[in-house]
Amino acid sequence: MASMTAHLTFTVPLTARNRQVADRLRRQYSNPEKANYAYRQVLALYAVNAYCQCMEIEADLGESQIWNAPLRPLCQSADLPVSGQGAIECCPVSEDGTSVSVAPEVWSDRLGYIAVRFSSTYDEAQLVGFRETVSEEIVPLEAWHSLDNFLDCFDPVGDPALETLVSSVVRLDRWLQNCFEGDWEAIGSVLASRSLGLAFRKATEERWVERVKTIDLSRKDETVLLLVGLSTTSTTEIDVWVHVTPQDPGRQLPHHLQVEILDEKDETVMQACARGTQTLQLDFSIEPDEIFKVRVELEDFTIVETFSI
Repeated sequence: MASMTAHLTFTVPLTARNRQVADRLRRQYSNPEKANYAYRQVLALYAVNAYCQCMEIEADLGESQIWNAPLRPLCQSADLPVSGQGAIECCPVSEDGTSVSVAPEVWSDRLGYIAVRFSSTYDEAQLVGFRETVSEEIVPLEAWHSLDNFLDCFDPVGDPALETLVSSVVRLDRWLQNCFEGDWEAIGSVLASRSLGLAFRKATEERWVERVKTIDLSRKDETVLLLVGLSTTSTTEIDVWVHVTPQDPGRQLPHHLQVEILDEKDETVMQACARGTQTLQLDFSIEPDEIFKVRVELEDFTIVETFSI
């Protein structure tokens, strides 16, 4: 995996439903240029909303002006209201990837502006920069700052949950010393009443550890267990396994639930999708001092766990 960069970005998968909604809004425009921009604005809005969900920032997607048809000809805004804070303007990066267009009517009354870049197929968005203020219509991409600056807009004292999520990277090396974060539980305490055959480790492995975390997918009766384990087979390589299974042993995983392994640059290196299956498992190896992420996604819900060793 590549080394960590100083400029924080965030990658969000875009679902077919996201693109369908964006396409419906695009068809409301007769001007092809405005129609394409509106399509990209909707997807930028979905991407920033997913990021806020991951950061436990309370946002209200349904209150965005983008859904207000009478106002759209007057103000092409893709604002995302944030509870008690204001609104974030979600700004698509130009198709050539060099700049961001920001309409003058949204230069004020904004908590800030987030630049969003898309993959060529619009199945993925990357939040690539933040600005607190904007005073020009075309802002070069290099003039945008790290997403860290956006997170600094929120008072960690007033929002302890946000502080924990943003600052907390799971230290797997501490797991080997029997030091665990509170929401990562012992396997036996969660899975004691069922047999999943979780025999991931090899018989020859002497140092291994595994823990499990409960993830609420924000859908009724949809809760899964994320199990992460590791073993040190040598001084230069660590084996890691990631396993996702329903909390209810009688259920299957939600259809289309995806699990991805990301590197430090938020690039997907492994992925699996549930299609009528009860479990998903990904196995890989990392080197000491590397960082990787596990992303669990179902429709508009995304959660990302970051690990270091």
